Amino acid sequence: MRISGLEVKENKNNLSNNVKVSKNRADILTSQLDNKLSNRSKKDLKELLDSIKKIGNKVVVTKEYRDVVEYKKLVKQYLGKVLDDMYSLNKFSDAFNSRYYLTVDTIDQKLKDLTNQIIGDEKDNLAIVTTIDEIQGLIVDVYK
Repeated sequence: MRISGLEVKENKNNLSNNVKVSKNRADILTSQLDNKLSNRSKKDLKELLDSIKKIGNKVVVTKEYRDVVEYKKLVKQYLGKVLDDMYSLNKFSDAFNSRYYLTVDTIDQKLKDLTNQIIGDEKDNLAIVTTIDEIQGLIVDVYK
């Protein structure tokens, strides 16, 4: 076929090879973008997790409501970041979704338990430490 002085060969194999090259380039670009997002996200999540542990330890010592509120805020921020990252990196699967939401519900219940322990008369150090440890274990598991 000739178009404006250019000769275009109609070769189905050639077209499919060009498509493969384009897909490979797109895959490489997507992979590089995923790696950049993943590295930044992992750093952000590690910083949030460190803050959560720090405030969690503060809750154990002070047993103050404002510290629990700050702790809950950081946990929710962490979970929101994990969800955003999973969405932007397209890592959803039906099996993981159900496990993720079940874990988030469990974390939410543990945060309510912690709040009740601090507000109520249950200022038992062991119970508070156990609840905080359970929450921290669950939030680490969410991103793995």
